[in-house]
Amino acid sequence: MQILVKILFVVLPLLTSAQINFFRNYSDNSYDFGQGVVQLEDSSYVVTGSSGSFVGNGQAFLMKVDSLGIKKWSNHYGGLENEWGRRVLHQENFGFFLCGHSNSYGAGDYDFYLVKVNDSGVEEWHNNYGDNNWERLMDAALTRDTGTILVGEKQNGIYGTDMFMVRTDQNGDTLWTKTIENLGDDVAMSVDIYQDSLLYVGGTRYYEDSAQAKGIIYKIHDNGQMLDTLYFKTYPGEYEMNDLHIIGDTVQALGSHRDSSADQWDYTFFRSNITVNGFGNISCFNSDVNGDWHGDVFTSYGDDSKRYMGMSFENNSGNQNLNGRDVMVQRGNTFMFFEDAVGFIEHEEPDVNGELIRTSDGGAILVGYSQNPLIGAGGGTIFLMKIGANETYPVTDASGHSAVVNVTEQLNSIDVSVYPNPAQDWLHIELPTNDSGNYQLTNISGQMVVNGPISGEASIQTSELPSGVYLLQVATPNGKVINRIIIQ
Repeated sequence: MQILVKILFVVLPLLTSAQINFFRNYSDNSYDFGQGVVQLEDSSYVVTGSSGSFVGNGQAFLMKVDSLGIKKWSNHYGGLENEWGRRVLHQENFGFFLCGHSNSYGAGDYDFYLVKVNDSGVEEWHNNYGDNNWERLMDAALTRDTGTILVGEKQNGIYGTDMFMVRTDQNGDTLWTKTIENLGDDVAMSVDIYQDSLLYVGGTRYYEDSAQAKGIIYKIHDNGQMLDTLYFKTYPGEYEMNDLHIIGDTVQALGSHRDSSADQWDYTFFRSNITVNGFGNISCFNSDVNGDWHGDVFTSYGDDSKRYMGMSFENNSGNQNLNGRDVMVQRGNTFMFFEDAVGFIEHEEPDVNGELIRTSDGGAILVGYSQNPLIGAGGGTIFLMKIGANETYPVTDASGHSAVVNVTEQLNSIDVSVYPNPAQDWLHIELPTNDSGNYQLTNISGQMVVNGPISGEASIQTSELPSGVYLLQVATPNGKVINRIIIQ
């Protein structure tokens, strides 16, 4: 009997956890957008995106929730302008990389933005990558040396956008960059790693001869050497490739397709075997569905027996409560052929899905956002949809929401006096409430110039600093404030 009881204590929790499914909303007083998610070793999750509910404009953020979706903590990162968190990468005993783009720091309007964060959500450093044009990040992956590969697009002032890639080490230093130039708009949408040293980058390339976009996959060595290219140019119609994953020895990708500019987009998927010499057994399949399926938010994932595919589309059902952009999660077979629609997120206002990943219990989790003002407190609401093992699906019309911003952060308008501004020799900081905390002064490129504690007041010698614009951040237990400082 004692043996049976011990077995039950071990088995029942496992069976219970294997069936976990939930749908939760997270919102505060502004626009909150969810874009990326990662699962940690203890089955909790960390979400990234952009939020206007913190200090400043849109800030990149990390929010940790437990295995049931209950919020544990959140923190935000960025300057006075706008940041967008697109992906979050995690390594046990190392911390997080928040990967996105920023126009608070860097050389151009937007640059790639990489933030190193410890396991408690505290920023350790950040870096930017780009030039005087703007760069926007779409996807990222953790490399074997705990560095990153960042992919997206770079503005080309004459021809539209080009594919842009950055490979960094674990300290954020650039190992190599790559810009693939072409006439028209090109974008690298997704990246995955095969056998540690091979990078597969998928996206969309514009072809001047047909005046159409087509899907493309590049095989690149981890050292930046271009090895092979897989073109889908011969297939009729216009294509967008938006996400790829390597499953076993096969590259599978998901995107969208239309026959002409007047037609609606359907969804399409691409497949190729990986061989020693490159690609093999190339195939491309188009769906036959109702609705306008938008490729910019497609994603796919799965195990050896099924594929979950998250899609955002124009719902033309005729129901006034469903019309507009909605989210559908489909289950497909190993070839990604449709088997069943397993989840809908439908509101009158737009619903958009972000990243969809497989979870350790054999299920999946999807992050995204809804812009229905009836759900949350602000104009945008983050959602998490957890699919349990054995295909247990949550009800997705759940009402109510949890706060994105921590309680102490909600009191973010702390009373800080900073003078003189512009400053020449000294910059003085005063907290009339005699709060204690820390200050940090960074230059416009995001490099920290000086930092230190503050208890009531502090002074920073600025006479030896180069003239220019700086950002002063003051944080206390009651909140945080950021000021733009000019040093003459």
